[in-house]
Amino acid sequence: MNPIRLFIFLSALPFLLGIAALLHAAPEMTIGIDRIAVYEGETIHYQMMLTDADPIDPSLTPDLSAFADFDVEVLPRQTQLRGGSSHRIIVNNRLIRDESTPATHVVVFTYILTPKRTGSLALPFPKVEIGGVALLPETVKIGERSISGTQISGTIPVTVQPPDEQDTIQMEITADRDRLYPLQPLTVTLTVWIKELQGQRNRANPFFLPDGMPAQLMVPWLQADEALPKGIVPKESLNQWLNAMLVSGRSGVRGFAINHHGENRINMDFGDPFGTPLSARNMTRFIPYQFSPTPRAVKRADASGRETTYWEYRFSRVFLPESVGRYEFGPVLFKGLVADPSFPDASESFFAVAKPIQVDVRDVPKENRPDSYIGAFGVFDWSADIQPRKAKVGDPLTLTLRLLGKGSTTGVQAPDLSKNPEVDKLFRVHYPPTERVDDDVCSFSYTIRPKQSGQIAFPGIPVTFFDVDKEVFVTRQSEPIPLDVEAAAQGAAAAVYSNARTVSPGDLQRSEQGMFANRTSPAGATRPRMDFTLWSRFMLSLAVGYGV
Repeated sequence: MNPIRLFIFLSALPFLLGIAALLHAAPEMTIGIDRIAVYEGETIHYQMMLTDADPIDPSLTPDLSAFADFDVEVLPRQTQLRGGSSHRIIVNNRLIRDESTPATHVVVFTYILTPKRTGSLALPFPKVEIGGVALLPETVKIGERSISGTQISGTIPVTVQPPDEQDTIQMEITADRDRLYPLQPLTVTLTVWIKELQGQRNRANPFFLPDGMPAQLMVPWLQADEALPKGIVPKESLNQWLNAMLVSGRSGVRGFAINHHGENRINMDFGDPFGTPLSARNMTRFIPYQFSPTPRAVKRADASGRETTYWEYRFSRVFLPESVGRYEFGPVLFKGLVADPSFPDASESFFAVAKPIQVDVRDVPKENRPDSYIGAFGVFDWSADIQPRKAKVGDPLTLTLRLLGKGSTTGVQAPDLSKNPEVDKLFRVHYPPTERVDDDVCSFSYTIRPKQSGQIAFPGIPVTFFDVDKEVFVTRQSEPIPLDVEAAAQGAAAAVYSNARTVSPGDLQRSEQGMFANRTSPAGATRPRMDFTLWSRFMLSLAVGYGV
């Protein structure tokens, strides 16, 4: 090797070692917060990123016990492996140095914080230890601002403001009933009233600024369906429900931004470790989807009690409670720029809150519950039909029982007719039936076979449902169905057994028990005899043909 090159290499070696030492630096913490001034009920996106040259224990869980002034929702953590390289130096075919730079391990913890009260709150740092050493943040990012962790004394001040005192925006959450039973439909409605602009009557959406960001609605029950309380099922998926009100891209039509649908505002741009779209650049440059039901003008009292024209927007969604319990809907937050009703060319930022409501889902009373109760809620008619009405003993007939009316039939169970003594005396029932259950219609199809001949009647079948309005059990009974049943024709013995020569016609007896339906003893059910003569001739002809 050239002495000059060797001298340069040896001189740079300490520098290279210093870089390697930096690459193996101690673990670091970075904190990111999207905002520190919110209204009551708004949320704060809080992230903590840990980086280390060594793998970070996947069971590591930050201590959040100091977050006493906030409700904390923990989102799934994200992990990544960054960088990593290998350095080999060979001089005169001799390996002088072989060193690999370890990759940087990254773990990001994300939390959604909801302040529990208004005023000035102290937002602390999570407590994290790696290798027995407590970590403090090197950098704190608040929105697009970066602050050294040494400039913050352990907590971040957060201001929580109460709702505005105003009457431009009014909101209310209602339900079509405050007490119901499992699987009974529940309609929850959010109504938003916005005061009409002066001189702008009969305009469809007069309140949203043409070039501004749409007003934001934060509605808990319009998050992902998976986030709904356990025991609540939407009748229509969230995507279908939202698509019906999507107005983004329609010229001249404005709407509300609902929750964060169409936004990306999770990551706080920690060097953009996870790339697009999870980055602060997308968080600050999103164009949210807009949704709006068809508005209508109504008269309402303003803050002074004077009747004023408001534009009304109603967001209604239907749910089916599956479990007994108490469910809360709300609160709902409104925040955004709205044109000033007194000065249409000016705008003002408003924040409003709709108080939550609670709904009780009760079980059907167990006291005095009839045996014929099938699990239906509402008011129904009950009918029965048999086809055909004329048959022979043992012929299959189709019995259809139908429940028709208004209510819920989701959890209905088919009546077990085999337990009905009147039915069992005259008919043999194939159970279970074929079921078809729709929203308000439920039908059961059975196969039945008459046991007796003559003019008989299929008896009326009782069924009980629960009237949710009157909160009482109601029993209905179908009308009896007359039938004309003839005696079954008796066939010859040769039609029953393959080997008719072993059966005496006088031995035939009718029985409805099992596979030996026409004999009291299986002795006559002999195996058919196989005739080998034809097979022998066929095999012989093959052999002769092969010989020829």
